Amino acid sequence: MNMSAPFMFLFLLLGMSAPSADRMPSDPVKSRANYEAIVAHLDTGGDLMVAANTDGVVENLVAGVRGWTEMMPHGVMNDDVRQAFDRLPAFITSSGFYAVDGFGMSLLPIGDGVNTLKVFLRRDPAAAELPLWRSMVGGAPRALASLDYLPADTVLVRMGGGEPSQLFKLVTDAVRQVGGADAAKELDKALAEAGSSLGTNVSALVASLGSEAFIAIQLSATQTLPIPLPNGGEVAKEPLTIALPSLLLGTAVRDATLSDTVRRLLERNQVPCVTSQVAGVTLISVAIPDAKDYPLNPTFAVHKGMFLVGSTLDVIKAAISAADAKNGLRASPAFKKEFARLPAKNNGISFMDRRFSETLSKLSTTLMRSASGGRSSMSLNGMGVFELASGSHLLVIVNEKDGIAVSGTTSASALQTLRSMTIMPVVTTLGSAVAIPNFMRARATTRNYSCVNNLRMLDAAKEQWALVQNKPIGAEVVEKEVLEYIKGATLPVCPQGGRYTLGTIGQRPTCSFPGHQLPN
Repeated sequence: MNMSAPFMFLFLLLGMSAPSADRMPSDPVKSRANYEAIVAHLDTGGDLMVAANTDGVVENLVAGVRGWTEMMPHGVMNDDVRQAFDRLPAFITSSGFYAVDGFGMSLLPIGDGVNTLKVFLRRDPAAAELPLWRSMVGGAPRALASLDYLPADTVLVRMGGGEPSQLFKLVTDAVRQVGGADAAKELDKALAEAGSSLGTNVSALVASLGSEAFIAIQLSATQTLPIPLPNGGEVAKEPLTIALPSLLLGTAVRDATLSDTVRRLLERNQVPCVTSQVAGVTLISVAIPDAKDYPLNPTFAVHKGMFLVGSTLDVIKAAISAADAKNGLRASPAFKKEFARLPAKNNGISFMDRRFSETLSKLSTTLMRSASGGRSSMSLNGMGVFELASGSHLLVIVNEKDGIAVSGTTSASALQTLRSMTIMPVVTTLGSAVAIPNFMRARATTRNYSCVNNLRMLDAAKEQWALVQNKPIGAEVVEKEVLEYIKGATLPVCPQGGRYTLGTIGQRPTCSFPGHQLPN
């Protein structure tokens, strides 16, 4: 994805004309009021200050889209689509999309390559309780409990206090109100199917989630991870190794609905798991028998109303220890010093340590050079893609009466930091290079392991049936009778769609999926 996409979208918002609707001229008095309200949240006299009046921008965009749809011939756009666009403005109004009045940003150097960054998105105060804004930032600022769960070696964090129930309402209302009756029926059908698959009503599952969630990446201070290089690493002077990464996610929960749902899914799919205890908390880890290159054993636990998921057992242990002993990231001197300058009660935090940006730069540069056989001399910053990940920052988001304020310190420019906050390519890059290939291999291994367990059950059931029926080697089996010796008396299902063949007595049962077989 092009990193300039957010700014291109802003350009479209500002420049799109409406063929069938005239724009209202800006009110000078209101424009001046917007400007003064925005500037009051910024620092003047620095390297950069921008204040823009965006009142009516979204309305112009929607009017423009509707105007273009009216010009489309019926062969290109049918009446259902036209009616959906006709219903769109009412939904946008009720959800709060029209409430943005202005935007501002300032960057003030404070020495040693560090800048104070402030961003303010002005919003109509009356819209603060509408679904869009409640889903984005939640309600009143508060001390986020998620901060306690970050281990000391955390190098990247995104956390927020948005409300999942409001996001769910926003999405479902969009389908029902804009899509019409047919779309509403399809939505109800999809939700019912999802509930059947999960074994839990989707609305109840969403309602069980609290208004706080986070995603974080850690880099070990003591362990390293070798990274396989394209072309055999021919152009690398030395093998590529990075600090061992781990991934940690958390969401506040109101009850056990989410954890019970995860347990049922694991049991239903016969995923091999290992249970352990830490400080009175039950940890459930997925057993990955062949995760040699990367210590991947996905683990989840619930601790004091926080549902935690980690890429390893150790990161979950570290998160629980950090919350109980208060010895995690927030206790480190550098973070503690910087965070003391910012509002302790807030609606979200964005943090990146220099270790992460340096690791990402090293990883990306080496992989690109190796993939191109050393021919590419293009720097990452020259690409305009990874420059957003340079340096470090600590920013907090505060939901104020008249808008959303972001403030903090950064070693990057304002443009770089805004890009980093808008999307998360850094997470995708590191995950693609390290975690995703290992996870996919681990998932395939887990599915294979589950199928082998099914074949073992079938083999054992055949032996029991042959013993009771006094059947000799080579005798044909009666599938229905054999299945009586399996829990549920039904033929197991291969997790990858293979078909089971029982075979005769003395033969091993087989699966049609390649690679799924009982070991010798």
